[in-house]
Amino acid sequence: MRIRPFAAIILLTAAPVLHAQDPAPPEAPEGPTALDSLQALHESYRLKRAEMEEARAELRAAPDAVTRETLERRIRDLSGEAESLLRQFEELATGTDVSLFLETPREPFNLQAELEKLLQPIVAELKQATAVSREIEEVRSRIEALTVQETVARQAVENLQASLAAAEDEALREFLTQRLRVWRNRRDDARNQLTALRPRLAQHEAART
Repeated sequence: MRIRPFAAIILLTAAPVLHAQDPAPPEAPEGPTALDSLQALHESYRLKRAEMEEARAELRAAPDAVTRETLERRIRDLSGEAESLLRQFEELATGTDVSLFLETPREPFNLQAELEKLLQPIVAELKQATAVSREIEEVRSRIEALTVQETVARQAVENLQASLAAAEDEALREFLTQRLRVWRNRRDDARNQLTALRPRLAQHEAART
């Protein structure tokens, strides 16, 4: 049977149009994991410490004062960079605020401030504040600070244990184990001090009443 041109046009129009399937978009690359970041920070810290040791060796063999001064300045800079890397590592590994356990830098001597400190006991006496009351406030403040430190250190220990369990790199595991010992000591020290201070506070409060 011969198909008329008009019918052929209708058939072609009604035929389904096949579209080429669009290729699936490429998967976005995964970002670094927490363990990847820990390993990178540990490696940077290790390299920085190695640079410090090299600079110290050069300092011991320095031929003149100018070279010694240059090397001493470099060692100070490297030390600061290493401390910054260690702090970043611990903040990531522990998930806590490590600044509670950092030593407060010594402030320059201030004569007026020192005189005010010397006068504080006199002012306190003029305000009829007893020695027992001052002691109680000091112990209370210390207990509050230690309670926060114990909580932070306990959380840090738990997070470090979790990181250690997941880590596979041997060097990273060794460093995590070292930091875990440090934070366990911090936790236990805070607990021991709290154990000693709480009865002391109770004794002072009983004496005041």
